Amino acid sequence: ELREKHDRVWIVGSSLGGFYATFLAEKHDVPAVLINPAVRPFELFRHYLGEHTHYHTGETLLLEQAHLHQLEALNTPVVQNPQNLLLLLQTGDETLDYRHAAELYRECPAWLEGGGDHSFQHFIDRVPQMLGHLSRLW
Repeated sequence: ELREKHDRVWIVGSSLGGFYATFLAEKHDVPAVLINPAVRPFELFRHYLGEHTHYHTGETLLLEQAHLHQLEALNTPVVQNPQNLLLLLQTGDETLDYRHAAELYRECPAWLEGGGDHSFQHFIDRVPQMLGHLSRLW
């Protein structure tokens, strides 16, 4: 729907958003930037099945096996259009092992930076690189 309304559509996703961005970019052939993306989150989340309380709102959430199956249905085990994806990784990510993303996205243009963390420190410094990648694909 966005592609029908706009000349240029692209996606930026971090962590689980990077997982979703990969699926959408591959499915709809649009460029994306992936920042410390999750790889196979349905495996990571197995340890979190059950009830959880939202940190800010106090709302109770229930993570069920069905949710993991929904995530697995979106899995992209092989990147078909690596030229569309720009991978930004920091090796100091305390939440995800950067090597999983480095392997899955090995054919994609990438920026691998030592140190950092899951929030991707100094993100603003990568904005020109992101915009350059996206502008080459427009």
